[in-house]
Amino acid sequence: MKLVRFPLFVALLFLAGCASLATQQKFRVEVFPANAHVQLLTAEGTLLAEKSAEAGVATLLFPCSPLGTETVVVRASAPGYEAASARTQANRFGAVLHLVPGQPTFRERVAERAEKAAQAEREHAEKRAAYVAAHPQLSAGTKAAIMRRWFVVGMTRQDVEVSMGLPRSRLEDGGVGGSAEAWFYETVTLYFVGDKVVRWTIYSG
Repeated sequence: MKLVRFPLFVALLFLAGCASLATQQKFRVEVFPANAHVQLLTAEGTLLAEKSAEAGVATLLFPCSPLGTETVVVRASAPGYEAASARTQANRFGAVLHLVPGQPTFRERVAERAEKAAQAEREHAEKRAAYVAAHPQLSAGTKAAIMRRWFVVGMTRQDVEVSMGLPRSRLEDGGVGGSAEAWFYETVTLYFVGDKVVRWTIYSG
C-alpha cells in the first residue's frame, strides 16, 4: 500500500482549522426590532461578540470553554427602544429578545411639542391663504388681518374663525356690553352684532 505524504504546512492548516472549530461556538439571537444591535458578554461584562441583526436574527461566534456551561449575557439595543438583556448558558445556543419602545426624554418631548405646534401653524397659514384667495371680495384690511391671525372691525364670524381659530368660549346675547354675542380668546374678547365684529377688549399682563 502506497502512503500519501502531505506537505507539512497543509497538515498544520488542517489542525488549526479543527482547533478553531472546536473552540468557536455559534449563538443565535432572535430580536425585535429587526435591525437591533446585539452583544454577547460574559457574566462579568467582558464583550465576547457583537453584531447588528439582519431580518431579526444575529448569529454570533464566540470562544467557549470545553464544558460550554458558562453564563453569558445577551444584550440588544436599537434607537427609540429600551435596551434589553438576558442571562443564559452558553450551551443553550440561542436567545430571544423583544425590545419595547422607550419613553422620550424631557428634551425630546419638548422638541416634539414644538414640532407639532410648528406643523399646526404651517397648516393654519395655508388655510388662511387659501381662504383669502377664495374670497377676493374681502377688503384689504380684512385680508391683511387674516394673514396675520388678527381681526378688524367689520369681519364676519367666518372671517374671524379662519383667522384666529375657534374661541375658548362664547356668550350669546347675555347683556355683555349690549352685544349679541361675545367670543373669548386668550388675550382678547370680540363682540359681534349680527354677523359683524363691532368692538373688542384686549387683556394685558
